[in-house]
Amino acid sequence: MNLYGSLFSLVVLYLLVWVYMFAKRLKSMQTHRINPQKLNTPASKSLIPEEESFPAHNFVNLFEVPVLFFIFGLTCEQLKLTDNIFFFGSWIYVGLRYIHSFIQSTYNKVMHRFNVYFLSCMVLWYLWIRLIIKFYQ
Repeated sequence: MNLYGSLFSLVVLYLLVWVYMFAKRLKSMQTHRINPQKLNTPASKSLIPEEESFPAHNFVNLFEVPVLFFIFGLTCEQLKLTDNIFFFGSWIYVGLRYIHSFIQSTYNKVMHRFNVYFLSCMVLWYLWIRLIIKFYQ
């Protein structure tokens, strides 16, 4: 069993959030008649209503902790240390990231998002600790 499927699946999530982010931004700019040039600085992003920026916040979030997942997966594959626990744990992590992205990109209830985020981080930390132990055995 390899981890490439879960890695590729997380890349698909990036693509889905990216497409959704652009669709929401373009619709918002059209609805509120915002000239694209007025969005030329980070501060000017406030011209777009906050709830319409949820997907953009999620896209940025995907470049934080999930980067450690890519490193984990590639390290496991490179060291040939994959097993059923790493395989299923990776899919659990990716599933939780999909749920987190859905919550953050849509209704953005903080405690729902936090609980899923925390659980996904616990899965990832478990995978990393297990990998380190397995590497030194």
